[in-house]
Amino acid sequence: MDSASSNSAGAELKRSDAGEVYERLFHRSGVGLYETDPEGRFLRANKSLAEMLGWPSAEALLAEIADMGAIYLETGLRARMLALAERDGQTQFLAAVRRRDGSPAWVSETVTLARGPDGRPGSYFGSMTDVGELVRLREAPSAVESGYRDLVENASEGIYRSDAKGRILRANPAFVRLLGYRSEQEMMASINDKGFRHYVEASRPFEFRRQIALSGRLSNFESEIVRVDGERIWVSENARVVRTPPGEVLWYEGSMLDITDRRQAEARLRQAQLAAERTNQAKTRFLAAASHDLRQPYQAMRLLLHALACRQTDPQSQALARRLDEAMTTGENLLNALLDISTLEGGTVRPHLASFSIGSVLARLHGEFAPQAAARGQTLRFISSTAGVH
Repeated sequence: MDSASSNSAGAELKRSDAGEVYERLFHRSGVGLYETDPEGRFLRANKSLAEMLGWPSAEALLAEIADMGAIYLETGLRARMLALAERDGQTQFLAAVRRRDGSPAWVSETVTLARGPDGRPGSYFGSMTDVGELVRLREAPSAVESGYRDLVENASEGIYRSDAKGRILRANPAFVRLLGYRSEQEMMASINDKGFRHYVEASRPFEFRRQIALSGRLSNFESEIVRVDGERIWVSENARVVRTPPGEVLWYEGSMLDITDRRQAEARLRQAQLAAERTNQAKTRFLAAASHDLRQPYQAMRLLLHALACRQTDPQSQALARRLDEAMTTGENLLNALLDISTLEGGTVRPHLASFSIGSVLARLHGEFAPQAAARGQTLRFISSTAGVH
């Protein structure tokens, strides 16, 4: 295997590794994940979503549900969600859905729109979390406070509340662990005394306040932070501002999620793409350098063919020589096209558009393949055309 092939194989391997990481994250996530087309047809779904809705597997869910809108108890809810996602890029809803056995379930759903190259809606990515317990607690006011407290305390996401100056007022254990502190008291003493200095980029606190001031909310605010032990991780924050009736900031409420694995997978994918691009550039340079050597055998064969044709006097031998000349011309054209493509990829030549007759192309193809058809006892025919192609 030459070096170009080896580099290409290595690039494909890295790209495959990154894809496998994404697939594992998708299928093993504890959150229900899916992708649909603009018409509402499932393109993919993970096992967590299938189990949440009562199906034994993601394959069974995809096979039985043709239109995702059919699972919602409220008519037209899915259409409104997609309209908001198309307007804002992302939307979140609390929805009642119908499980496979007909029983209702409450879910918190986030829908994100991915547009195609032409700017039109391409597909919708969504996540569902079962919030049935929260809804039941809402319907039982006496248990809401204790139930909400338990939910916050046991959540896997870091949840916090801070004042207008950035001092932490309250945080759950997950938030404390995320920053590497041993206790909430230790964390509050450090942050409230010295300020929140965990962002690697010093400008991130100002950017946080700038963005949340625009709409009162912040979504997917990704930053690199440094934990107390010096480890650097990537986090995604969602937050909202709570104000007094006159508009003064009371506090910020937010959540923080460790997304280091996802960022590392994205980095590996970018590295694989760069490696693939370098391999392609190496291939282009090789073909450009070898173009002269690749053309030499054809030049030698054409000289030999000309010498041979001059010695042929009978019509059959002359016809055979002409066929051989045509075959060599076809081979040279293919080689030249390959070398031209490599030159175009290198960016050194700009293409020149021209008009030509399609009939000449068809005639050349007929001359090349008619003998092969005749050898099989077949007749190759074509309809000549005067149409032009640009």
